[in-house]
Amino acid sequence: MRNLIRKYPITSYIIITFGYTSCLWISSQVMAHLNGLQLYTMDSFADLFNNGFFNSQHLFLFILFSLATYGPLLAAFIVTWAENGKDGLKTLFASMTNWKVNRKWYLLILLIPVSINLVAVTVGYLSAGMKGPWMSPVYPIFTIIPFFIYQVFTSGLEEPGWRGFLLPKILKTKNPGKASWAVGLMWAIWHFPIVIPLYWSWGIAVLIPTLAGFTMAIIGQAFIFTWLYKNTKSTFMAIIFHAILNTASIYMIGVTENPAVATLPALLTWLAVFIIMKKSDKQTFLLKNITN
Repeated sequence: MRNLIRKYPITSYIIITFGYTSCLWISSQVMAHLNGLQLYTMDSFADLFNNGFFNSQHLFLFILFSLATYGPLLAAFIVTWAENGKDGLKTLFASMTNWKVNRKWYLLILLIPVSINLVAVTVGYLSAGMKGPWMSPVYPIFTIIPFFIYQVFTSGLEEPGWRGFLLPKILKTKNPGKASWAVGLMWAIWHFPIVIPLYWSWGIAVLIPTLAGFTMAIIGQAFIFTWLYKNTKSTFMAIIFHAILNTASIYMIGVTENPAVATLPALLTWLAVFIIMKKSDKQTFLLKNITN
């Protein structure tokens, strides 16, 4: 088995990541549905504080659903160990804990999500004739720090897989632009087992465009993650950036029925990608293959 993983590391990573996560996400959602239980997600996590768990089965399903997030992390550890043993794991862990980067990158990973969401809610507010709330956060503002920490240790820990393992692997043979498309597409599809059930009842006419829009938004984010990783070589920064992205969305956009607010973040993400491409050195960011 170890030799097989060594021979096909990227394929092995994808099989482990998708197999583990899909199994846990789908099984927990099916069991919750059959038993009339709500699975607390990022958007409905406030209900956990209000309602708690109904029984031990509800708690078990919540844990099962949450553990699914660690598919990319688990796959990165397994494939890295198979290829390079303890030394490979030490290198991966060193990247996960590499917080000593230029301070400007901390500022950028905060400003990019905040700016995107701020423009989105402002345009949405103005398009609605300045009626209703400017922002509709899911949770009270005083919970932002605990929520951010929760994101670091859940969604953020996808990053040792996507950016710590898969991106460097693909960058060995592809330029950063193609690598961003490849990682972004896989990253988006990996989410489908939780995205599809959210919109299934709306019908195919809504589901297909939603999946397409979601996929393009994720691919846009993948470009920004590639730019961040290539400049910092730090998976730690990717973990923090991922947590900030989710936190900014929940606390700035929150719950909205305004289509402008719902669609603008994806468009603004690609605007940010365009700006980064224009400002960056194309020889080192998008056009040339790299070997280190």
